[in-house]
Amino acid sequence: EVTIELAEPDDLRAILTDLFSNRESPAPSDDEIRRAAGLYEMVLEDLSGLHVGTIHSFCQLILGRFAAEAGLDPHFTVIEDQDDLVDEALDQLEAEMATREDLAEAGRGVGTNPSAVRSAVKQVFMEQMRVERWVTSHETDARVVSERVRLDLLPALLIDLRKFLFPDLDPAVEPDPDSLAPLLATALAEFTASGLDRVDAGMGADAGRTEKTTAKLRAGCTAALGLAGREQVGAARDLLLTKKGEVRKFSRVKDPEIKETYNALVAEHALPVLKILHITGYLDLYALNRDLLHLGLRVLDIYGALKNRDRVVDFQDLEDMARRLMGDQAQALSLLYRLDDSIHHILLDEFQDTNFTQWDMLRPFVDEFISGGAVDRARTLFFVGDMKQSIYGFRGAEPAIFLHASGLLTARDPEAELDLPTNFRSLAAVVGGVGCLFNASPLGDAFSEDEKVSVKQEWARREPAGSVVVLDPFAADEEAEDDGRSGDQLAAAAAARLARHLKDSGATTHEGFGDDEIERPLCWSDFLVLTRSRTEISLYEKAFREAGIPIIPPGRGMLAASREVQDVLALLRW
Repeated sequence: EVTIELAEPDDLRAILTDLFSNRESPAPSDDEIRRAAGLYEMVLEDLSGLHVGTIHSFCQLILGRFAAEAGLDPHFTVIEDQDDLVDEALDQLEAEMATREDLAEAGRGVGTNPSAVRSAVKQVFMEQMRVERWVTSHETDARVVSERVRLDLLPALLIDLRKFLFPDLDPAVEPDPDSLAPLLATALAEFTASGLDRVDAGMGADAGRTEKTTAKLRAGCTAALGLAGREQVGAARDLLLTKKGEVRKFSRVKDPEIKETYNALVAEHALPVLKILHITGYLDLYALNRDLLHLGLRVLDIYGALKNRDRVVDFQDLEDMARRLMGDQAQALSLLYRLDDSIHHILLDEFQDTNFTQWDMLRPFVDEFISGGAVDRARTLFFVGDMKQSIYGFRGAEPAIFLHASGLLTARDPEAELDLPTNFRSLAAVVGGVGCLFNASPLGDAFSEDEKVSVKQEWARREPAGSVVVLDPFAADEEAEDDGRSGDQLAAAAAARLARHLKDSGATTHEGFGDDEIERPLCWSDFLVLTRSRTEISLYEKAFREAGIPIIPPGRGMLAASREVQDVLALLRW
């Protein structure tokens, strides 16, 4: 729109002709040219048709219009800070642990003291999105959100956990060393009977130098086979693994080549035994997750009851309820039909931080827009993001959703994907370094071949872009007269003197990009002061005012020298 507004009449006509190339008469009329010329101004004058906000505000918009369908109080309130309710839920859980043996037993498995248990259970709220999706996968359509009792689903969730950790065991049975013993006995007997023979055969002419070690190993395996259950598992672990869980080094010969060959052969032929012993290591992990899940489900139930009491919902509720609304196909079609008159264009920024619940809620809109639907005007989808910038994994962000959504759009229009390789914000070293990191291990290992990030990126910033000065608090000069100022005050005064010196000495900076880049003298708007804490910024504000430097009021530990801060020079105080 900016290009259209600034275009000359002939250029504007050419732009519109290109835009209208798919219609029968691509040449724009005089009225269309006049309307296009004022389009940008018209949009800026009336923003009432634009809904700009977070994904949660979009969920709130949907729930506000369809509260009845969501089973929600139309006058619901969203809590932005849930810490107080979380603490109250944890307090109530601790009280219940004192009277309920099942919770007390789970608590003993999670931590050795109340503080450790509380800290561990609180982490469940960091994984609330994933836990809720897991719970939902076992719910029936008849369950109502306000009546959810997550703890009732613990047995079903534990079966899922056992299937994942112990795929070779019966998921209906609680695993323990006794249940693994039959598998271990079979593998151990095979290793004793023929595995060690294959080790000797692999040593060839050097077998005589390791025969005593083999005999000792065979005797140890035989002794373990004479035991049962937990004792057999323990004996096999002691025989083949160190206390750290690493495979033991058996050969004691001095020749390093023979030693390495023998140990490698033992590890190769004992692999079936080692795999089972490795699984036994999951028993403690399973027990911890079982107990943590027990307490976590209960605290989420308590937390849900507290929200119902206060008639509030949190951000996770917004996502869950919006997803539930859009999850039923028949209901989703009805809701989309009723929303058709108000939503024609969707732009999603930072799309790499979308999680599965958000995508489930958005997917019906995407499918409807891609299909075209029965509407009389064009509808558009616009996703913006960079998979390398996904930093909200703790909120369930899944960068792969971006790749999936891109595939949906390019399947309809191969030219729908637009790469934006030019970085106007970071320096060349930063852009190039990030590109290299994401194409090398270990970061590059997180991407499939289709997701690999090209290091061929461009930058428009000229280097160097400015200076960063670190000012530590310092003591007054012992030889100078003590004027009573603290080290922080002295550092603030030094920052003000440095800024004044740079400005008055004619220091220069760069402005603009590419061919339009110019070198110019520093002005006050080029200075920025950052402090570690907000309480210290007042010292710098006072020092700069005393030095006659114009500033704007501080905010969030940042003090700028004018209303329009340019990113050229920073005074950084740690």
